[in-house]
Amino acid sequence: MRTHISDYLVYKTETTHGQEPSGPATPLYIVVDGEIEVNENLKVEPAIGGVVRYYSVVEPSASATILVVPSAKTFLQSARRSAGDLTSYTLEGGTSDFGIKLFGAFIDELSLDAKVGEALRATMRFVAMGAQATTGATQAGPNEAPIDWSNGVATIAGSNYQLASLRASLRNNVKLEADFSDRGAGKRRWRNLFGLGQESVEATLEIYLPYGAGLAADTLAAIAAQVAFGSALTLSLNNLLISRRRVPVKGGDDLWVMTVELVGQPGSLSIT
Repeated sequence: MRTHISDYLVYKTETTHGQEPSGPATPLYIVVDGEIEVNENLKVEPAIGGVVRYYSVVEPSASATILVVPSAKTFLQSARRSAGDLTSYTLEGGTSDFGIKLFGAFIDELSLDAKVGEALRATMRFVAMGAQATTGATQAGPNEAPIDWSNGVATIAGSNYQLASLRASLRNNVKLEADFSDRGAGKRRWRNLFGLGQESVEATLEIYLPYGAGLAADTLAAIAAQVAFGSALTLSLNNLLISRRRVPVKGGDDLWVMTVELVGQPGSLSIT
């Protein structure tokens, strides 16, 4: 029987999408949850006398939730596109005697969660061009502390509104496809074409002070939100429009919290 005590999740930054670079891999910081999936994309079609089964384009993916450390800032910044391109990784994870390696792995979705009393978390979903099994590996334990949540200072629409939590979500809408080019033995079902759809940014705030500005008005002004963790990292959102406000009305003596959902534009999220 295996436990997760010997699991690992590491990455290399690719210079060419889908091609593993030389050199050692780097641990994906402090991983608290994750999964690697390879959808073999088995097709089953009914036919006279039975069914036909065959394999289509393989669809590898992965997810990971990390506690954000100061040195992870550059990696998180790479989730933002630059000059119409997006950084890709060779991503490998598993246990000491079995692993799965993903090639051309792009961060399709990124969520950053800042909550009072908890470490800043980043949850990523990767989509990849190809995959193969490996013999496994090990990695050392964490050697860097998460960013101190108690250093966080929030500014919401020019005030702090006693922010309890902020979730910022980015979606790159990565498009991966295959064509009829010869990718070589072992890679013929891999995806080899890469493109980017429209970037989308959303945010959710939980605040202890009500924000009623513009409620149900003819027009609503865009606002900005920011949480700065000292010099370690600043999470900023600009040009946000409110899409929904929720106010609890119930019995009991829970603290009153207002939830505000917002939608940004491409480029609304920055990590500095």
